[in-house]
Amino acid sequence: MESFDRFQLGGLALICLKNETKSDAERDLRDLISAAGADMKEKARRERLLRHLESADKGTPLELVKYSL
Repeated sequence: MESFDRFQLGGLALICLKNETKSDAERDLRDLISAAGADMKEKARRERLLRHLESADKGTPLELVKYSL
């Protein structure tokens, strides 16, 4: 979680691998959105990732990485 911004392509997949449920991953992303602070560009990127995760039926980590490409 500390270095989420360093993993532009795989960050969402790593969060999903870290958590056991989709709702846990969504909670982590909400925490990361809050942690973005005044960086509006990064905040918007994280919000897009959250919207994608919420709409994904069965977001396997590989599919989530492909979304980031």
